[in-house]
Amino acid sequence: MRNMIYVGVIALACCGITSAEESYEHIVNVSLTGGGVDFEGDEAVDDSYAVSLHVGLDYTERWTLEAVLTSLPHLEESLAHSYGTRVSRLQRTAGAGVDETSAIGLAVDGLYHFTRWERLDPYVSIGLGIMHYEDDVGAQTDPTVRVGGGIFYHLSDHLALRADLRVITAGTDSEVNSLFGGGVMWTFAKRVATPTTPTSIDSDGDGLQDSEETRTGTNPFERDSDFDGLSDGDEIHTYKTNPLLRDTDGGKVADGHEVIEDGTDPLAAGDDLQYFELNMQFDGDEWEIRPEYHSDLDAIATVLRSNPTETARIEGHTDTQEQPSSRKQKKLTRRRAESIAAYFQKTWKIEAGRLETVGYGSKRPKAENHPKTGNTINRRMEIYIRDSQ
Repeated sequence: MRNMIYVGVIALACCGITSAEESYEHIVNVSLTGGGVDFEGDEAVDDSYAVSLHVGLDYTERWTLEAVLTSLPHLEESLAHSYGTRVSRLQRTAGAGVDETSAIGLAVDGLYHFTRWERLDPYVSIGLGIMHYEDDVGAQTDPTVRVGGGIFYHLSDHLALRADLRVITAGTDSEVNSLFGGGVMWTFAKRVATPTTPTSIDSDGDGLQDSEETRTGTNPFERDSDFDGLSDGDEIHTYKTNPLLRDTDGGKVADGHEVIEDGTDPLAAGDDLQYFELNMQFDGDEWEIRPEYHSDLDAIATVLRSNPTETARIEGHTDTQEQPSSRKQKKLTRRRAESIAAYFQKTWKIEAGRLETVGYGSKRPKAENHPKTGNTINRRMEIYIRDSQ
């Protein structure tokens, strides 16, 4: 039976790893935790320590499927008092002379995350499993139902601390036990496509076959080779723009921004909005504007003051290094955009209705982000001015 449990957890782990290779959105993690198990008072064994190995697969952004192998290596007998004497509950079921035993369990839990990839990542869980004892404790193998929760504290993209609590209903007589512990989790990086010889396939899903991309000079493993916001296939087949040139018409605004936000023609420079790019740096995860950037903002504000019909769209962008969470990246860059709008309102009396703010986080880079160090080119503020007349 124990060998079957080991085979089961290894199979589940392999299935998780296979899924991660088939879709880069599926991320595998491994945890090692230690803690204890609290048995119901009338059970054959007493409370003890426990060690667990968890192999998880992030099936979606909110849900993790986790295979759990738990070892209870030393379970002492539980004693009952009967007519002034102490009687071993374990020996009642396992036989005379058995004063300790051990157990091993296998379970599959579904974890629902409330704030996945935030620094603090609480979750609730539900799962099914079995617990197999070395000796007969009323039944050598008990089916279990597990409910509980816990929290992860992400130290980095890969390393996290975790704390867990499970309430476990075991056996046909529904004994209620609890398992608690804490430990560390290591998350493996998302799969990166390995370049291969271009064929008739479309490796990056941009609407161009790899062989076409080889002829045009675009990257067959990057949907948007020039980082302008449009896929290579859309640039060639739909908009007739240059997939290797971020700003095809030379009007200073990226092709994707003209198509998606502005509604202007990416092949005609004359209709481009007024565009300002500020490579502003902020202190850590902050959004307060440093005084050295006031003169740059003042120059833009004078443009707005000179024409009351003009409106401004203020966009915040960053790289992948500043925050482990895309949600926090968007929130941070939005607050930075809002701080610029607040400066325009307070210092230059620009009406709030003329100012629009948005934070894109790291979703719209100008250049490729390094997996570990990001790219400072992508840390920028962009301001687009439109005449509403």
